[in-house]
Amino acid sequence: HAKEGRIVVVSDGIPTDGSPEHIVEEATKHHIPIDTVGVILGGKGGWDNNESFLEALAQATGGIYTRTESLVLLTDKLKKLAPASRPLLGNPQ
Repeated sequence: HAKEGRIVVVSDGIPTDGSPEHIVEEATKHHIPIDTVGVILGGKGGWDNNESFLEALAQATGGIYTRTESLVLLTDKLKKLAPASRPLLGNPQ
């Protein structure tokens, strides 16, 4: 199914359902690349995050991991993950 599309996950990297190891194991069974974008906001009062999980998920599925430290730059990160040579799910118009 990888020729038909890919999945893009934008997350702080902290799973809300299941362990990181189980999620990576299950994701590899579907043969669909998963690109992950880590929203890593640091500093005092910043969000908790698990960047290593997002890196492992992307690597195990043949996707790409990238990070952003600013919600303002998130759109640019997403555009870089979806050029014409990297198919999207569905038929973008």
